[in-house]
Amino acid sequence: MGDRFGRVEADVISQRKFQTLDGLRGLAAAAVVMFHLHHYFPAIWRPVSAYLAVDLFFALSGFVLAEAYSRKLDEGLSFGGFMRKRLLRLWPLYALGLVVAVLTLGTRVALGQAPAQDLTPILPAALMLPWPSSDGPLYPLNIAAWSLFFELIANALMVLTWRWLSRTVLTTIVALSAVGLAASALAYGSLDFGFTLDGAPTALARVMFSFFLGVLIWRAKPVAPRISPWVPVLGLALILVCSPSPTLRPAFDMLAVTMLLPALLWTGAAAEPGPRSLPLFKAAGAVSYAVYVTHVPIMNGVSRTLDALTPLDRATVGTGAALAALAALLVLAWGLNAGDVRLRRWLARAG
Repeated sequence: MGDRFGRVEADVISQRKFQTLDGLRGLAAAAVVMFHLHHYFPAIWRPVSAYLAVDLFFALSGFVLAEAYSRKLDEGLSFGGFMRKRLLRLWPLYALGLVVAVLTLGTRVALGQAPAQDLTPILPAALMLPWPSSDGPLYPLNIAAWSLFFELIANALMVLTWRWLSRTVLTTIVALSAVGLAASALAYGSLDFGFTLDGAPTALARVMFSFFLGVLIWRAKPVAPRISPWVPVLGLALILVCSPSPTLRPAFDMLAVTMLLPALLWTGAAAEPGPRSLPLFKAAGAVSYAVYVTHVPIMNGVSRTLDALTPLDRATVGTGAALAALAALLVLAWGLNAGDVRLRRWLARAG
């Protein structure tokens, strides 16, 4: 993800393009949307392992950020300069999602449908900081934003320790984080944790393992036999729809995060789409971050509006309607990404 979901900042020129990774990122983001749509419309089909997409996002981020910034970091790019670029990349669309969430919640408060104290997380959320509630999500206004917070922690650690991140050090970080992953998988029965305060240790284990494994894979300069880019895409789809039994779930999640997803990153980095499929892979990468960071506030606003205006029984909504909603969100994300690119270019010039 030239960043987390994959477009390199406007002023960063990477030597290589990883369009297959764009395709993986887009598919993973779409799967997360379907996973969350199920919370609103419980009768629809969902990819039950889609929460593992976040671990792929972390690995993609480590890989592509290392590719995009290694030369600048070697030349002495400051911590402040690096983090400013990361916030410039992540904050605008995040802020748009926050505005949608605040408008929806503010309307409910004004109508007496929600208590005014529900608005108290707004200030820390505006700063991309979590709300340390003991009985709710870290980001109650946009639950998916927890991964951005923990990724920024990994980003900061990478730039602060860049000069010491040898393969040995990276391998040690990954190995120690794997112990935390295994403990979390056994304790909770899966790795679907990290978005609440008590899940913070799991979130740290997930981001530290996958992000720094992504950096380690980048250092290894992946080379693979010539394969179709659709092979890793199909592999990712199979992982995200896999539905192991509760007994096997911890083992499956560990297998996916520690072996299968890294293998997809490796092969995806070494395989590139041909001219016919290239536009699709590029489009998938373009919409991935925008749809990920805005879909929960938008879906929440739409569902609240439907509840107020129609007698719709959400339990009767089928998968076809959910797929149509997904398509609409992806089209909207395309436009949002285009606007975000122009905004960031303007901000970069102004700065």
